[in-house]
Amino acid sequence: MDNTEKKFQENRFEIFEKLVRKHFSFLEKDFGFKFLSAERSDDACVVIKYISNKVFLNFFYGHPGYELDVSFGRVGIEDQPNANSFRTGDLLYLDGNKNWLDYQVYSAYSYDNLVAGLPKLASFLKECGRKVFLGDSNVYLKMLNGRQKHLERQDLLQIKNKATAAWDKKNYKELIKLLNPFRTYLSPLEKKRFDYSLKKVS
Repeated sequence: MDNTEKKFQENRFEIFEKLVRKHFSFLEKDFGFKFLSAERSDDACVVIKYISNKVFLNFFYGHPGYELDVSFGRVGIEDQPNANSFRTGDLLYLDGNKNWLDYQVYSAYSYDNLVAGLPKLASFLKECGRKVFLGDSNVYLKMLNGRQKHLERQDLLQIKNKATAAWDKKNYKELIKLLNPFRTYLSPLEKKRFDYSLKKVS
């Protein structure tokens, strides 16, 4: 049995465009999107663009990672200069999408991964993106709040890691400096270390 991956018989970007048009036809049928364009940057990447009255979606595929992902946002808001659009991961901040928490963006350099990955992305967007495709501002606000909380948790985790390093070095002043603004978020062990550090520097 031949286990080698199937090779691209056509230009990979042409195949990508055909598969996107096929698997994401529900955008046009169910949500009123229109295919806008397929824009190529030499042989480096392609961007497939869809738009409705309220929402835009851009499918990117190309160098260096060949990841299957999409950016989206509200027309007139997230498509403006210096604005940040949303990605598939932001959909997980919405209620009702918990079944997809283990979803990962596919790297589809090979033909096999491209053919397998796009239908999964389509299923993910069809189930998790329905409210987003309608342009409901409350839904976008929930995603923004979820993204902000995630960033705050990441920042707090980094600070706690630095505090642990300070504890290991018996740098009690540094530990206090790091953890003092976050005292309400400390675990029992971190609280004990914080109180101990206060006693050591007093």
